Amino acid sequence: MTPLDDPRPFAAVLRDFLGRHHLRQTPETAALFGAGRSTLTDWLAGREVPRGERSHRALMLLIDEGRA
Repeated sequence: MTPLDDPRPFAAVLRDFLGRHHLRQTPETAALFGAGRSTLTDWLAGREVPRGERSHRALMLLIDEGRA
């Protein structure tokens, strides 16, 4: 299942993505998504969902496939 078709909440998909790529909750990781660290924290906690959730999921897919 890809991040695009994963039915789970964004927070769960993002946590799995970060784990697969051995990424941590850092400003550099947040910058991949064009966000700040506090925003990344809110996404991971499920307090917020990015406005462009589908595009963020697509970016995760491209990174998974080595195309980004």
